[in-house]
Amino acid sequence: MLRLHPTAFGSAYEEEADWPLARFEAWLKEQTVLGGFVDGELAGLVALRPFATRKFRHKAVLWCMYVRNEARGSGLGAALVEAILAEAGAQGLEQVLLTVSAGNPAQQLYERAGFEVYGREPKALRHAGRDYDEVQMVRFLGAG
Repeated sequence: MLRLHPTAFGSAYEEEADWPLARFEAWLKEQTVLGGFVDGELAGLVALRPFATRKFRHKAVLWCMYVRNEARGSGLGAALVEAILAEAGAQGLEQVLLTVSAGNPAQQLYERAGFEVYGREPKALRHAGRDYDEVQMVRFLGAG
């Protein structure tokens, strides 16, 4: 996903390609990661990282959302977002935040799931000498 869609993620393939397995194992323990399967093969994933500090524990970040090209348009992306929102609610979280590259069709998926735009960061991401804006979104899950 990082190699095929470099402007959709803040991480860079070149930085993460050589990570040892132990680093990925630690990464998985820090958050909730859900996978979506098509015909028994992993076709998508989404991660939810709660904030650890006391004043921010009521919220989390949805990140690392990805659906393989061949599974796009199948409803898998929407199912992953709904599943991770249900997990956030089960964890007692009240807000889920995310950022998406401006112009990325995923923004429409998030809007259909109830996320609202609350900001835009100009030139948030730089890849291959070009700057990309990012849109910040929030979904409120319950009363605070």
